[in-house]
Amino acid sequence: MRNKLIELNLPDFAFLDGISHEGDTLEGRDVVLHIRSASVLEFIPVKYYIPKNDVQFIKFEYHYEFGATEEYYCLLHYSAIVDDVDEIFEKIMKPAVKWYINYCKWEDKNILN
Repeated sequence: MRNKLIELNLPDFAFLDGISHEGDTLEGRDVVLHIRSASVLEFIPVKYYIPKNDVQFIKFEYHYEFGATEEYYCLLHYSAIVDDVDEIFEKIMKPAVKWYINYCKWEDKNILN
């Protein structure tokens, strides 16, 4: 059997998994890493969170395939480029919202199938 070469490309975004010897520390949460900037974001329904003054966030809506609409926050927990707020919103948070909406659409299709 030959060894297969593996491409080591990384995606722009990836979910963080909290499963470890300490249990599932992120259970029920959608925490995402923007790989290039080492930014940690979380997606949470508006009904479960009240933003604090020091938390950067974007509020958005997702329209489910089966008719419902839910409002979400994209919260920024950490970014290595925290000094440039405009760059964080334009190059990290707005693309993250698009990525998460595409994820939700994919999940809807899985549920409908």
